[in-house]
Amino acid sequence: MATRAMNRTLNHALASLVLMYSATNDSLVMPSYPLEPTSATFFKFFQVFLGILMLTQTALPLAGALVIGTWIYLWRWGWLVAADAIPVVSVAVMYIMSPWQSHKVAITEMSDVQLRWVRLVLGFGFFALGWLKIYNYHLTAGVADNYPSVMDDPMIGFFSMGTNAAFHRENWIVAFALAEVLSGFMLMMGIFTRVWGSLMLWVLVKLMLVNFGWDEIPHIYPIAATLAVVFSNKASSEFSIIERLQRKAGREGRTAFRFASVLLASLIISALTVYTLLYAFTYVNRTNL
Repeated sequence: MATRAMNRTLNHALASLVLMYSATNDSLVMPSYPLEPTSATFFKFFQVFLGILMLTQTALPLAGALVIGTWIYLWRWGWLVAADAIPVVSVAVMYIMSPWQSHKVAITEMSDVQLRWVRLVLGFGFFALGWLKIYNYHLTAGVADNYPSVMDDPMIGFFSMGTNAAFHRENWIVAFALAEVLSGFMLMMGIFTRVWGSLMLWVLVKLMLVNFGWDEIPHIYPIAATLAVVFSNKASSEFSIIERLQRKAGREGRTAFRFASVLLASLIISALTVYTLLYAFTYVNRTNL
């Protein structure tokens, strides 16, 4: 109980820290989204106000709604910007489902519904970001050129094993993208949640503190949400039907059926979530990027 309470307090502090940092650096949520001079003062005070709500655990549903409203506002810069900020919405989901009297309630853990929605939104965010790295590969290549150390990450290197070393950067782009696709999908579906969540925490913290620096402080949003998921004891899976079939078949000794059903499910999932999109992206026109 004490660990979960400390984790939730830490999440509030981390989320408010990002807003305060952005307010002092003339940016909106992320340092890469600079504020226009005509509206900078308003958005600075807005972010400070929102950070205070989070830090004091006051009117958390209002704080969540304001975060979602800010995310909607990011659409003015295009759908790619909004998609990049989807992990921010995972924190808003947790807040918007909190009680209005949050400042009077000792909230020590998330409910089952909160945890599921945070997991779904956060997982989908990384799943989408992975595919966007392939779609807008020029931007991802620019990151590799400016921060070459990111290409030596051992986790991402696992996805590029056996590839041609002469195309190290190009292989890294696809490997990095598919690592996010796989991690996001696993988290979204609730498969080995703590394992994949822990791997994501390690990578996110490393990117922020070692590779990119404080310019990537918005990583704190997915870090906070992932921490909440990893340390929760209410993890669930979107494949509960398959899991029940597996347990039933195991009790009945139907080993062949267990292997066949898992193999079939894996092929269908990989075809729908990876190969179909990967094939479609080969025909997408990217000349406007």
